Amino acid sequence: MSKNQKLRKASNHKKRNQIAKVLFFLLFLIVGGISFAAFVMALLGALPTMVAWYRENNPRKSLGYTVGLTNTTCIFLMIKDLLPMGQHLTQAMPYLQNPWHWFIIYMGAALGYGIHTLTPKIVMKTLRWNFQGKINDLKRTQEQLVQQWGRDVVGE
Repeated sequence: MSKNQKLRKASNHKKRNQIAKVLFFLLFLIVGGISFAAFVMALLGALPTMVAWYRENNPRKSLGYTVGLTNTTCIFLMIKDLLPMGQHLTQAMPYLQNPWHWFIIYMGAALGYGIHTLTPKIVMKTLRWNFQGKINDLKRTQEQLVQQWGRDVVGE
């Protein structure tokens, strides 16, 4: 791959990441316009996503996307009941103070971190099993050839 192609690819990742950031924050602004309580819950609930996004050095931002998708899914599951309350923060306080809502939101982020951490290990384990099976098949074939043609076939 030439230097120009690498630069173009990095530029594409940056553009895509910028679009994702804009959409993410635009979504929170829209939620804030509908309900202040939902905005507070979404903003505090999205802290793991923001940390994952800015902590990652990979231009593809796979950690940020994984944590962001699982975290924001749980956030929207929790704020769906807050949106109809509008700007009345006093009515929403019991909902905001419920620890189970925060637990679900942060467990969504933890699920994203877990998926990002465990997926490469699972893939490597699966590939290792696959390649070990192929190696065993080749050893069996080699043993059959040695039985049929003698040790000279192996080259020892």
